Amino acid sequence: MLALTAASAIGFAGSGVVTAPPTSVLASAQGPFIADGRYVTVTAKNAVSWSSFGWTKRENGDALYGHTFLAKGQYHHQNGSVYLSLYDAAGRWHGYLNQASVRVGANGGQQGAWLSAQGYATLMSSGQPIYQDFNGQAEATSDTVLHQTFRVTGEYHWFDGTRYESLYRANGGWLGYVPESSVKLTSQPQGVFQPKTGWVRVTHAGYQIWKSFGFSNYLRVKNGAALRVKGQYYHSNGSVYDSLYDAGGHWLGYMNANALEEVSDPLGPKISDDRYVTFTAKTAKLWQDPQLTQQATGGSAYGKTYHATGKYEAIDGTEVLILENHQGQLVGYAKASDVTVAAGPQGSWRRASGYVTVDQDTPTYSDFSLSNQKKTAAEMGTATYQVTGQYTTFAGQTLVSLYDAKNQWQGYVDAAKVKIVAKQTGSWLPKDAYLTTTKKNQPIWHSFFGASQSTSAVYQQTFEVRGQYKAFNGATYYSLYQADGSWLGYLNAANGAVSDSPQGAWMSHSGKVQLTHSGYPVWHGFFTSQAGSSTTMKNQVFSATGMYRHVNGSLYYSLYDGKKWVGYINAKATTPWSNWQPLGGSLRYVDDHTLQPTKTFSLKYYSQLDKRWANVKYERWTLGKTGCGQATMAMIISGFGQNVTPKMTADYAHAHGTFDRDGAGSLQSDLTRDADHWNLSWKVMGSQAELASYLAKGYPASVCLDFGTYRHIVALTGYANGYTTVHDPWSGLIYSGRKSLTDIWKRLSWLQGNHDEGASAATVYIAK
Repeated sequence: MLALTAASAIGFAGSGVVTAPPTSVLASAQGPFIADGRYVTVTAKNAVSWSSFGWTKRENGDALYGHTFLAKGQYHHQNGSVYLSLYDAAGRWHGYLNQASVRVGANGGQQGAWLSAQGYATLMSSGQPIYQDFNGQAEATSDTVLHQTFRVTGEYHWFDGTRYESLYRANGGWLGYVPESSVKLTSQPQGVFQPKTGWVRVTHAGYQIWKSFGFSNYLRVKNGAALRVKGQYYHSNGSVYDSLYDAGGHWLGYMNANALEEVSDPLGPKISDDRYVTFTAKTAKLWQDPQLTQQATGGSAYGKTYHATGKYEAIDGTEVLILENHQGQLVGYAKASDVTVAAGPQGSWRRASGYVTVDQDTPTYSDFSLSNQKKTAAEMGTATYQVTGQYTTFAGQTLVSLYDAKNQWQGYVDAAKVKIVAKQTGSWLPKDAYLTTTKKNQPIWHSFFGASQSTSAVYQQTFEVRGQYKAFNGATYYSLYQADGSWLGYLNAANGAVSDSPQGAWMSHSGKVQLTHSGYPVWHGFFTSQAGSSTTMKNQVFSATGMYRHVNGSLYYSLYDGKKWVGYINAKATTPWSNWQPLGGSLRYVDDHTLQPTKTFSLKYYSQLDKRWANVKYERWTLGKTGCGQATMAMIISGFGQNVTPKMTADYAHAHGTFDRDGAGSLQSDLTRDADHWNLSWKVMGSQAELASYLAKGYPASVCLDFGTYRHIVALTGYANGYTTVHDPWSGLIYSGRKSLTDIWKRLSWLQGNHDEGASAATVYIAK
């Protein structure tokens, strides 16, 4: 018998622990017990063993198949079958089994019967004897064929539980028997994966890199290429195949190891270097070791510049740089592909965006050492510049490159000395001043170029300036606060006038005022030097040639008596004064010194049909046909003492308005435009009663009347007992003389253009 021992005895499960068959078996259908002593292997997968010949099932399937037992005896049953009484190596009984389910091993030996098997086995145990027979003969050990893969064609399941594989070489030659525990079984001819790490160089370019062990798809690499090995297979065809990856970690395939040469140091020798490099990619890494396995601590290296004092040219083509800081200390290693080589210690240019505001305190430089000044602080002024790029020097200093709005380079500045912001408005700057709004319909921003309100609502008001922005486009934006301290918003300085004092900026004013309210001081300096009061100067008339809207909300006039400046006074102490005053139902011109009337308003009649201008043409029409409104305005303006003809008003209204442009005749706004030009105030009437009150005081009026098929503009003067005098520019032929004001109001035109300045087509005119 072969002197082999199992690593451990194998037991078999049954319905109970029975080490011997029942002893009270009487002579019956199975016949008498006959001694046997052979070793048999169960070869039928559907074999069943019985606990008795009453056919109580004991074991079946995997508990029996492939196992080798000792048949201590047999029974020749009257049913024609021979039943063997089976025992395992531990002496446990496994029941009666039909002899047809087993085969007897050669010479009845403990190796049992040969079993067919298909697959491959890779030898994994060193020093394992390779048996040539079951008598314990071993001509060699596994050391000479360790890790190699062989074809398995059959196996033996030894009585002691050991399983032996029968191995064959690729050429069909038999190798011998080895226990299953010394191999790894697989269904694949390449055998099992075996670990291997390292680097190899391709030395035979004629070999393929196979994508699978079907050996159909492949790729080729050039001779000398460096590849990483992450495993290998000992194929049953006798060749060894390495599993290869490129430097980026991408799997390439399997290549015959005969085409490869192992490389012990993939980094290669250290090579001297002397370059400055900058980390310009945010994803680039700084490593603690040249093998690039452990990332350096201390935060991101992005933007930093180092001195490359040496390098390694690794076998995989990776260039690894040895980096030092400006103090000569090693900081780590980096792939050359992760950095940008700089022209010098200034580092590499990196894109940057933003805006920098300077306030006459920041010079710029033309060199990276900041020794050659390009622009003085005064030349840079108070302004905002665009940042387009930056350098982080070897010493750790960051320099930003500045451009103006004309894309002219201004130089470099130290980023640590300026503030970079995202918006073109730049950074907030201190400003202590006052601003008076001077334009309507301009935005006051609540956030830059977002929500806003219009200056129209706060036109000619004064606000406190508590800061400013000097925008990149050259505009200055002031941060405005109201008198109660609440913030108003940002306003472009071009839409206001600046003052150092809370009274705000001087604004032009043309007109006269009369001091009609007592108790108001007259100032020579705002609230510092009193020059008089409205009490002592009451009823006097002065020219108001300028005005101030104080931040406290009050309006102050600058008063003159002829050419002599009087001082400033709160507008609440005054009443607008016109030399033309209503006195006793007439409009009289009053001398502002003697306060005595010197002349009376007298409307000067003009006819639009006058041959001096009746045929003057405007577009497709003549003044004689469409000039009623312009003739009416000439009458009224001349009544105030100015020498103005219908042709003069028509010329102006056509050039600056809509008279005879989009259609025939005048809009109400053409009449008021004439009044503005010849220094008259005007007011659109809201009711017949309001019109009556102004006419009764002596003020002239114009009305546009609707006569059904046409509309006609006439002048009105005077009022008494419900009647007024109508002055018809159509030579008095259409509607003239004393007329009922009620009839006139009923005839008013309600076409939009005839009352485009207000509530009706009736307008009163007042001298300024």
